Amino acid sequence: MNSALNEAVHDFRILRENPLINIKIPKKKEEKKALKFFTLSQTERFLNQVKTPVKNAKYSHSIQYYVLFTLIARTGLRIGEALSH
Repeated sequence: MNSALNEAVHDFRILRENPLINIKIPKKKEEKKALKFFTLSQTERFLNQVKTPVKNAKYSHSIQYYVLFTLIARTGLRIGEALSH
């Protein structure tokens, strides 16, 4: 719109001045979402819970879960990266 009005002023001399020249459009501020993560004590509690067998659970206890979540917690890998190999 600004370009068209500038042409109307300068090229075609239809308008004396561009009415949009003093209008400033505020830029949108990007809202940063706070990252949620476990504290060290919460991580240790979670890993200990994963290691502990649960009675009458649908899935039987496996050391694989403990190893997987320990790998993720200590390296910062995402779940897809940890499972890709």
